[in-house]
Amino acid sequence: MGMKKEFTITIIIRVLLLILMAVLTYHVIAQKDNLNIDEVLNYELANGTNGWSLASEDGMAYSDGEPFFEKMVVHEDSGFSYADVWKNQASDTHPPFYYALLHTICSFFPEKFSIWQCCF
Repeated sequence: MGMKKEFTITIIIRVLLLILMAVLTYHVIAQKDNLNIDEVLNYELANGTNGWSLASEDGMAYSDGEPFFEKMVVHEDSGFSYADVWKNQASDTHPPFYYALLHTICSFFPEKFSIWQCCF
């Protein structure tokens, strides 16, 4: 086989794998009906204005999103405000870029929550 043909086949395989990964990711996320604590914390660290905390009771299931919803969404007055993102990250060990990016995406949709915001 020529070098150009091998390169073309490699590109086609990579594109097909990316498409397969995208379809599988969509399928898994579309099936979700609840959030794990890590996902809740992602939103709280990105959008919380008074720091972050796990205001929950052990063993309790929250079906309506309370008490987390208020800290998980961007409010009208805090859109594109990155001071809170940096403040929240001061007490966390993860790099702040992901949370700043998540905050930016959520800022386009104030007062609304979607699991898709976290899956960019």
